[in-house]
Amino acid sequence: MKKNILFVGLYDDHNFGDPIIGECTEWIYRHQLAKSGFDMDSDTAVLDYADRYMRSDIITRAFFFALRKLGFKNEKLQFTKQKLNYLKYYNRIIKKQDLIVVNGGGLLKFKVQFFGASLKALLDIAGRRSIPAVFNSIGVEGFDNNSFKCQVLKRIVRHKALQAISTRDDLTTLKQRYFENTPQIPCDIICDPAVWCSEAYDIQNKKTEEIGIGIIRGNVFKDYGYNLDSNELKELYLTLAQNLAKDHKISLFTNGLGLDNDFATQIKDELLKRGLDVSLHIPESSKELVEIISNYKAVIAARLHATIIAYSLDVPAIGLVWNSKLRFFGENIGSRENFIDPEYMKPSHIIARLEKAIDLGYNQEIKNKFKESILDHVDKILERSLGIPKSNKYNKYPKIDAIGGVIYNISVCEIQDFIILIRLKQEQYKLPTTILRHHKNSYITCLPQTMIA
Repeated sequence: MKKNILFVGLYDDHNFGDPIIGECTEWIYRHQLAKSGFDMDSDTAVLDYADRYMRSDIITRAFFFALRKLGFKNEKLQFTKQKLNYLKYYNRIIKKQDLIVVNGGGLLKFKVQFFGASLKALLDIAGRRSIPAVFNSIGVEGFDNNSFKCQVLKRIVRHKALQAISTRDDLTTLKQRYFENTPQIPCDIICDPAVWCSEAYDIQNKKTEEIGIGIIRGNVFKDYGYNLDSNELKELYLTLAQNLAKDHKISLFTNGLGLDNDFATQIKDELLKRGLDVSLHIPESSKELVEIISNYKAVIAARLHATIIAYSLDVPAIGLVWNSKLRFFGENIGSRENFIDPEYMKPSHIIARLEKAIDLGYNQEIKNKFKESILDHVDKILERSLGIPKSNKYNKYPKIDAIGGVIYNISVCEIQDFIILIRLKQEQYKLPTTILRHHKNSYITCLPQTMIA
């Protein structure tokens, strides 16, 4: 059996965090469908395609020019013109898919970027063709009753074609402001799909001793209302690099965006003038960005997905906060103290937090639950939108209801409805493990003993 899913996202963005979101979302859906015995055919659509590649024909341009001359508001006219282009685009792309998944990323935003025309056209075509659509792990970046663009987004999340929505960050604003406390569809908080990038790309932590400094464009803090300009940010990066280089091997990297690359090159050149020669790693693909980060012992980065990739790889990360999405991610993984607001961005403080993050690592219990959140969500989508019940075909664990005992050949233990579930490990070794206790609101404790061939 096979299902065809259209995945919509920022696949052509050179900030490779966004293509990684899309590729990991596809991997997760394929993985969950396979557990229920389904294959997946996938199509992709570029969320900002018309803005990048399409231009209105001369008659349309002349018509909207005349409307502007007659005094119609430019913001609404621009939205309508963009929507017409996206209707043409999605009319070509959307055919007979079983489901449309908008991959995620910062979509409910309206100040610096706005995807309203694309999302509205997408849902209009999906509705006409009776294809269910879902928004997956989207970023929610504020709300403003006086913003035309924000009100467009508010209508979009209530579109009849949209069957479920999940966010990676601000569930409160999504429910209280966009839905006015009355969401008519499932509305959940889950992890960003890129938390699964280690598995999706089959890349593991290389466990080196090198520290990576992820560079973001110079004016990003200023653009988001913080009193930190390009020169001040550059000096922060320079001082960080010089101080870290006293005790560590370091290098610079970016997520691939052109403005980030240019700023990183300036910093590399200035460090060379100061007597410090460091490498600069600029990825040319999403997978290469994951590979770059996998080679670090720890990273300091301002791009959200540099920190998410590091998290997936178990590479300790310090985030430099220019957008609330970094704070939310820090809170969700139990490491808010490692995501530093601009007023505390002193090199000594950043380095002290980095050293502590290296010592402590991540809370693996939180991480496992966080990663499972998107799998559970996708299972619900498949059941609600495609009628595919969650299958236990690949999850037929022995059920143990005794409190003690020795179990052999174990890799994972879970509590579920007072039953310990054991995942059998298909390897050449058997791992004796003692189940110490289980009861409500407690954790299973497993004591590995000796490996027996």
